[in-house]
Amino acid sequence: MPFRPDASTPTDVDAGVADAGASPRPIAWSVITLPDAGPVQAMAGNGRETFALVNDQVMRLVGAQLVPISGPTLALGMGLFVTPFGSVHAIGTQQASFCASRCEDGMNHRRLVGRPGDRLLKICGFGETVYAVGSRSDGSTVLFDFVTSRGWAELQSSSALGVGELADCLVLPSTELLVAGTSGVARLTRTGAVVATEPFELAGQTRVAWKDLDLTVTPSGDLRSIMIVGGDGAYRSAQRAGEAWRALPAIEPGAYFERVTGWSEPDEFFAWGSRPAGGTAAFRFTNGRWSPLAVPVDEPQLFETSGTALFVGGRSGGRPALFRGTLQ
Repeated sequence: MPFRPDASTPTDVDAGVADAGASPRPIAWSVITLPDAGPVQAMAGNGRETFALVNDQVMRLVGAQLVPISGPTLALGMGLFVTPFGSVHAIGTQQASFCASRCEDGMNHRRLVGRPGDRLLKICGFGETVYAVGSRSDGSTVLFDFVTSRGWAELQSSSALGVGELADCLVLPSTELLVAGTSGVARLTRTGAVVATEPFELAGQTRVAWKDLDLTVTPSGDLRSIMIVGGDGAYRSAQRAGEAWRALPAIEPGAYFERVTGWSEPDEFFAWGSRPAGGTAAFRFTNGRWSPLAVPVDEPQLFETSGTALFVGGRSGGRPALFRGTLQ
């Protein structure tokens, strides 16, 4: 039965698992100090260093505060990726920047000039391999790859993949690449060759507009699980089983899930979405089911992880706020 957030219903969402297991470990939250009142647009880290985009500027997490870096600013900051070796990729809809090493020094971040009309919207990577999903001035959506010598360049167009308008990408530990479109998921080789369009078992549910996907890995870097989220007037999600997808029960009422983030340490996922009335709701997926998650912000707009830490950002008391969560 889909979850309906009122006092008469259970506080979790059964995803068809006979034994849901133990209750998830509680999360302790601590506040991160922001340097100004600007929104936190994105975060990323490799477990040793964590960076953020705040007011279109790259910042570095030092202790419990974000410290600005005197590097280039980005118009409408959209995403970050930090590689295991410490390289920092930042994307905005109209600009991008890249730092190869010693990224605490703003002088090492250089602005990248793309083709006029290109807009980068989502970034993904695994190891040192990095891709992005974006759009062109003609309205088509495109998968880009990053090459240090030339920056961002088109790798595949949405018309060649057959999964609708591109929404997100995900690099697997195998180096294969999943590209989510509004109507499905395509699997590509690292060089962009299409391997297959992966099937969906929707379990009688209607077709879904997919929006975001993420994974969890083992401590040794092997794949654990993959989740995709979206909506069709309800919160919708599916998990990857082998090379196919199994839909989980819809969560109502809800317009759509906006983003999902995997937290590898406990093998859990976190998602936030938009309700029909315009509010937001946060959920935690553990032991085979989604559960409503109480977070320390009024309007969650960001979930990201860096090593053993989970970060949630949004608005609290009408002002931007950022918190770090650790498992208890």
